Amino acid sequence: MNFDLLTEKWLPVLTLDKKQEKLGLIELFARAHTLDRIVHDNPLVVSAINRFLIAIATRCVGGVSSDTFKTVFHAGRFDNIVREYLRSPQCNNKFNLFDKTAPFYQTPLLKQDKTTDIRKLSNAYSVGSNKSLFNHSHRKDGFLMDSSEVALRLIEGQCAGLGGGVSGTSSLGKHPNFKQAQLIGATSFYIHAQTLFDFLMLNNPALSDDEVGVPVWERTQEFSLTPRKLDGWCDYLTQQSRAINVIHGNDGRCSEMYYAQGESLEAEKSLLDPYFFYVENVTLKRTVPADFELQLKQGRTSPKMFLLQLMSKKAVHEKLPVGLENLAFIHELGWCSPMLNNLKCNVTGLVNNKANPLDWYEYIVDIPPFLAIDLAQSAV
Repeated sequence: MNFDLLTEKWLPVLTLDKKQEKLGLIELFARAHTLDRIVHDNPLVVSAINRFLIAIATRCVGGVSSDTFKTVFHAGRFDNIVREYLRSPQCNNKFNLFDKTAPFYQTPLLKQDKTTDIRKLSNAYSVGSNKSLFNHSHRKDGFLMDSSEVALRLIEGQCAGLGGGVSGTSSLGKHPNFKQAQLIGATSFYIHAQTLFDFLMLNNPALSDDEVGVPVWERTQEFSLTPRKLDGWCDYLTQQSRAINVIHGNDGRCSEMYYAQGESLEAEKSLLDPYFFYVENVTLKRTVPADFELQLKQGRTSPKMFLLQLMSKKAVHEKLPVGLENLAFIHELGWCSPMLNNLKCNVTGLVNNKANPLDWYEYIVDIPPFLAIDLAQSAV
């Protein structure tokens, strides 16, 4: 059974003329300059897919200060650079969802005494006694998830898994209890301009080629329950926070999987996510990621006001979202581009109470280019 993410149509996109389509990875990058953005009714899927695509783009164009990045930036399109990478030996068979030896984003050696409902991959579904959003059916019999949906939910599950609960023991050993994945507990801020190409270039987290690293599908070391060293931003963006082995039927549809806590990184708590605002919390006397959750609960402000407050000169910033830092870098170099005249910010997150999801949100907020660049420059 094969489901090749390079060519199968599974990624939901919005074109510049506001039509929705599904594309494979190769076609998406070939047409990125004609696409608006990733769209899905679940904002966590959007944010997770964005990180996945940014990792691929960053692996191909290098750090923002590299010559390759400059060439691609001024070309305004990816052309063949991503296709060549995805078809290269280091990616051979790594994007097949059901490959026997290296299934995409999974841990093929993982086996457990009991299987887990495939719906555990997403906070949109309820599984057993777990809380969920907008789905209140606890029936398992007869539920099947098709291959394209499994691919989306697999990436969501790796980026947005909730913490809490015993992970148990598998064929790999005793797993730690479940920990919150990257998207939980903070608001993500992605800078967007006119096209998906602009988005992927502006949100590149690596300044130099030394910071790029390798994504999970290029790693050669086996899965380990021992915390390991981080290998660049591509490694971070594709971290396997969950050990997953999907069980598929002959028709590619799935209902069960093996599922456990995944890999940990050394000094994980000290890592600063590239898409968060980090601000000084006077009460806690430490740096924390900004979270729109409290404002939503209290109805205190709009997403635009929240963003503008964070961007004001009165805010104490320990770390800005990388998109703003890249804007300042590009502006300082004098690179003229239409993308800098129409800036927006994608504000995404989950309202969560002790592993009980209450709401999710996605806002696209217009931001004045001069304000974004001024803030980034003043923070350097």
